[in-house]
Amino acid sequence: MFHTGVARAVVAAHAHGIAGIGAAVEAGVSRIEHRTWIDQGGFRLLDDIVDEIAARAIAVRPAAGPDWRGFTERFGHERAEEMFDGIRRMRERGVRLLTGTDAGVSRAVFDDFVSSLEFFAHLGCTSQEIVDLATCETAEALGLGKVTGSLPRLTGRRSCCPVGAAWAAVPPARGRLRALGYAR
Repeated sequence: MFHTGVARAVVAAHAHGIAGIGAAVEAGVSRIEHRTWIDQGGFRLLDDIVDEIAARAIAVRPAAGPDWRGFTERFGHERAEEMFDGIRRMRERGVRLLTGTDAGVSRAVFDDFVSSLEFFAHLGCTSQEIVDLATCETAEALGLGKVTGSLPRLTGRRSCCPVGAAWAAVPPARGRLRALGYAR
């Protein structure tokens, strides 16, 4: 996928396996979609590649959709958690994560974004981190940070939306947001 940003082209690679992830990093992409670290032996996160992803500031979108809990049931809890642990390790090593889901696959709907955000809570992200991921972090990674991704009218500044402002901005989802720890 190519998106021409203000200063440079933003290039994303769709990569599940180790070879594809390594090739994407070597090619200098801006984002990696999925990154499951799977090969014939199972899941194998390679720390040297993760460190290179972090050093090059390549963003990673796990593509966890609203049905991530159902995926866990279908895939098997232990195997799913092994894959989720890889995302946790990447986050701990400084890899920038992004929100968003997949298109064109079963159970990938676009009308339940809060469920997708709950995945990041499951990974251990704080409420503020989740709000930042869903707003300014993802907008910046898409090359759209100058035009969207922050709520300057609510915050009075050009930055990520603080949790309190997010709470005020989305009254219909308050019950779901309470589960993520947004309630004050």
